[in-house]
Amino acid sequence: MSINYTPFYAKLWSDKKFKALPLSSRFLFIYLFTNEAVSLCGIYELDIETCQMRVKLGDDFKDAMNRIIGSNMVKWDESSDTIFVVNRFKHIPNKSPKVLKGVINELNLIRHSFKQEFLDLYKDDLGEYKPTLLGYEQGDVDLLTAEQIKAFMKLGWQKERLKKFYIDRGYPEQRIDAILEKILPRTIR
Repeated sequence: MSINYTPFYAKLWSDKKFKALPLSSRFLFIYLFTNEAVSLCGIYELDIETCQMRVKLGDDFKDAMNRIIGSNMVKWDESSDTIFVVNRFKHIPNKSPKVLKGVINELNLIRHSFKQEFLDLYKDDLGEYKPTLLGYEQGDVDLLTAEQIKAFMKLGWQKERLKKFYIDRGYPEQRIDAILEKILPRTIR
């Protein structure tokens, strides 16, 4: 038997927007924030019929949803049944490498404008893991640093993958080898 567990963060109860909602909207928001389809980044496909059935708000459902949308706590695309629970990622207290990797894996699968809205809000929270995001533009940023390599190693990257990543981005192989030589444990070299 599998158990689905989605943490509910206590900070939500002190959120000004949440406290300003009527009870029916709060109840619906809790569902949107914690149901089994919710993702770490808060962008997911919502089965609206299941949602309506589970929260049992009847005629109040549309008004409750509109109030949540009006508060900018969620963004809703009815044409694709895609929802973005805006503060879902913000309320995750642990931004460990494993959580950040999970968020990036989710974002790499999303083909919706909500992805860019997420990145506009939280790009600085992704830290050194941003380069693993599909479509990431490095610009003038030097990714070949000890800190960046260590971050990739925390994600489980091995020497071959590290070298390929940097070579694919046009870094000189001699420079790559020199930095890897200094950073990688002797057993990996």
